[in-house]
Amino acid sequence: MRRASIVGSMGLALALAAGAEAQPSDPALTPPRLLEAPEVVLPAGSAPLPTDAAVVVEIVITEEGRVAEARVVETPREDLGPPVVDAVLRARFAPATRDGRPIASRVRFRYAIAAPEADSDADADAAADADADAD
Repeated sequence: MRRASIVGSMGLALALAAGAEAQPSDPALTPPRLLEAPEVVLPAGSAPLPTDAAVVVEIVITEEGRVAEARVVETPREDLGPPVVDAVLRARFAPATRDGRPIASRVRFRYAIAAPEADSDADADAAADADADAD
């Protein structure tokens, strides 16, 4: 399995679980904040990632900051959706608040996925093989 580093960013099209639309001008409403984003684990043999790979996921965040639901809204490749959903279900958030009280929220979350870094041992082995072949 390959691990891809991720950078999560929230689309602030917040729709609160209570059904109210988040109003950017509502100072009493604070959106959820990402605290911990687990790595996305890509299946072994996955095709190389495009440089701007990102998956948009709609998620429900509980009053405790847990992700209760996640569904893929947009993905550049179908095989990226399941590993991103798995990672986002393990993510931790500071919950949204209204008037200082935690509330459940529904947000769109953009997971930008960076290509896995080359394995340094594999690179060293490849370089050693190349040197041996040159002799």
